[in-house]
Amino acid sequence: MSRRSARELCMKILYEMEIKKEFDRKVLMTNEEYKVIKTEEDLYMENVIDHFINNQRIVDEILESHLTDWKLNRISKVDLSILRVATVEILFIPEIDSNVSINEAIEITKSYSEDKSAKYINGVLDSIATEKQSS
Repeated sequence: MSRRSARELCMKILYEMEIKKEFDRKVLMTNEEYKVIKTEEDLYMENVIDHFINNQRIVDEILESHLTDWKLNRISKVDLSILRVATVEILFIPEIDSNVSINEAIEITKSYSEDKSAKYINGVLDSIATEKQSS
């Protein structure tokens, strides 16, 4: 499994958590795709999911503070899940360059969301990365 595929699966897991309102690691562990595909990216996926579960309030507050005229509950659940994966990478996984996180989020957005979402997601994530670098 490639890192992009792992990011996509993380996005799907976070989407499932959001739909079910069940923010628990068992959503990852019971996911059929995750159970079937055991790869070197397992640790990455577990890291992203665990960081999100343990820091959901922080991630969502930071995201919301960088949204322009929007609230989290107005963003599509797919876009929100993509933003959450990339935000976790930017904030909590320093070995992943912020530009890589942003570019991967844009590419995943192009596959799973509307065309106009990519530009918006780029702006939000760039703002988060810039703020993190200046702090």
